[in-house]
Formats: sequence, structure tokens, C-alpha cells
Amino acid sequence: MGTKKFDIKTYESFSVPVIEYKKKVYDKEGNLLPISPGKANPMERGYNSFSIDIHEIYHDDDSKISIRKMTDTISIELYPDWTNKSGFESKLPKLLNTGENPNEVLVLAIRLVCPKLNFVIESKRLLLNEILEKSPIKFSPFNLNDVVGKIEVQSELVRAKSSNPTSDTIAFSNLTILSRNRTISFYVDEVDDIGGAALPITPGDTKDKMFVMKNLKKLGTDPPTLIYHNQFKDFFNNGDKYLTVQAIMILVGQPYCEQLLKWLVFGKPDYEKKEHKIIIKFIGELCDKREKELEEITKEADEGKKSLEYLKLSSLIFENIQSVGPGWKKMLFNTIQKEKL
Repeated sequence: MGTKKFDIKTYESFSVPVIEYKKKVYDKEGNLLPISPGKANPMERGYNSFSIDIHEIYHDDDSKISIRKMTDTISIELYPDWTNKSGFESKLPKLLNTGENPNEVLVLAIRLVCPKLNFVIESKRLLLNEILEKSPIKFSPFNLNDVVGKIEVQSELVRAKSSNPTSDTIAFSNLTILSRNRTISFYVDEVDDIGGAALPITPGDTKDKMFVMKNLKKLGTDPPTLIYHNQFKDFFNNGDKYLTVQAIMILVGQPYCEQLLKWLVFGKPDYEKKEHKIIIKFIGELCDKREKELEEITKEADEGKKSLEYLKLSSLIFENIQSVGPGWKKMLFNTIQKEKL
């Protein structure tokens, strides 16, 4: 099943993003939560990447034992902070017909998204004058159980009304994107190990084995878990930095994905559980299948048909997993080239 790509024209009228934001995050009681650049090396995560401290430290009655209590609901507020307001306003006439009021024609389309689940938590359309007045953008509180890994604030300045252009340079179509703003990323489940919050891959006591897989004997509600030896935890935490670790994951990645597929087809995945949805999305991407299609295979009553589908998906995984990340072929070739030096 192929996918069709659509090109969206963005008018390169602004050399810098229109708006930056001052950011605030609150818990359900309205207390301000601290945010900071993501753990490890924040620059590797890109511009505007932050970690939310979603834990509240308190003590028991003896005031001796420290307990970490996770808040279950958070809300986000953004305060527009113009990078070059005068420059932005001076370029607006190039995008508007004579006499058009930018406060009536332009809107900021902004949304709160969980990328790992392809889930839009909330979306808004704000008039330009609301942004010019620096009014805070308040998103509704949302439950942390509904998101995984990180949440993003994505936004674009778009045209809200169509018009007849008087020049080829003028954006005239409804929803034409005039300028994309930088995405803001908030990490709510810090990824401390390979797999992290995305896949059930974790360090543990594997005795004399490098890897051990759990939950293979009985395909039930618990997905297969890949456990690697505790001794390698410090290296696997930064696995992308080490070619050796990447090469090892090539060896174990294929059989592990095969076990995840087997559990998805013959086990009891919960299509509403966020931890399971991550695995379902991951396998779906490798097999080029939508969640609904995978769910139909899981619920197929005919064991013969189910086995046939499993074999088809297994062959797809064998080919497609080789293209994950930089691609196995390219990565191994570069590793061999370095060894020759």
C-alpha cells in the first residue's frame, strides 16, 4: 500500500519565524512547573527543546523518605514574543491585496500534538490582532496518560480568506501558509535508555547473556520485552553515538521486531493503551499498515488467514527494518570504511 505525497506551498516572505514564545507549564492545581533544556545534550534535540519536571517532591510523616509523585494533568501557556515585529509588519503588504486588513485576513493556526501517537491534543486559530496584543495562548489541561515521549506546539501563519490576487507574489488562496514558526518540543517522558518510553527495551540482569527477551512463551496482554545487560547501560543510553551499539542492534533488531509482530497478530494487544499504541504504530510503519488494518488482523477469527497475514507482514518487516534510521547498508559500509583506516 503506497502513500501519496502532497506539496504545500509556503511563501518565503519572512527570513525568520514570525513569533517566538515565552513558555509556562502548570500542574492541575495551577502550580508553575519548572522547564529546562532536555537532559543529556539539549542541542542534539534541536532548537526549542525542553524537559518538563512533572514530579513533585514531598516527604512522609517522618520526613525521612523522599517520594516522587507524578502529576497526572498539565496545561501549557505561551506568550508571543516577537523577534522582529517591525520587519514582519513591513513585509505584510507583499502578501496582501490593496486595502485588505491583515487582522481579518490572517490567522495563526496553532496546535498541541503528540507526534509518537499521531494525536492532536488541541488546535486553535487566532486572529493576528490577538497575537499583536501579546495575549497569552492557553491550551486546555490534558492528561499525561494520553501522551508518550514528548508533545509539540506547531504553528503557521496562514491566510483565512481567499481573494483575487493583483500580483503573482500575493498569497490569495484560503489556508495558504505564509510562514512556519519553530516547533516547540516538551519532553514529558524522558528517554533514558534505548527504546525508552517508545518500545519495551530496558537494561537488566541477563547473567552471561547480552540480550534476553521476556513474555515470549505465552502471547498475552504483555508485549515482548528486550532486556540488555546492565553493564552496557551507560553505552546504550547514548546508543546513537556508538557504531558498535548500532551494529549490535542490527543483529537483535530483526528478531525482536519479529516477536513484536507475532504478539501483535496472535497476542492480546490493547489498541487503546498508550504503551501498546506505540508498538502498534512502530510495527505499522514497518509493514506500511494503518492501525485499523492491524486491528482487523488481530481480531481475525480464521487462524489460517491470520497466519497468512503474519507471513506477509514478516517479509515486509525483514526488508523495511533495514531502512530505519540511517539505513543498515549505509551504516555498516561507513563502519567498515573507518576500520580500514
